[in-house]
Amino acid sequence: GPELQPNSSFELRHKVPLFIYAPQFDWIRKINTSQPAQQIDILPTVLDVLSIEQKNVNYLSRSLLRDGPKVV
Repeated sequence: GPELQPNSSFELRHKVPLFIYAPQFDWIRKINTSQPAQQIDILPTVLDVLSIEQKNVNYLSRSLLRDGPKVV
């Protein structure tokens, strides 16, 4: 595909899909799908979905349900 071409963009070469399937929940519509995210953002997102408070704050990650920069 185009992502394997030597002149493809950094974003295209490193894009990995993440699917969260929860059609019965309205919060799924809050996720801004155009924001960049990393694998480290998955745990805070899952905890946010389950309404579980993080014991330790990780300033390198954030829930995908919250827009804005990672650093609080």
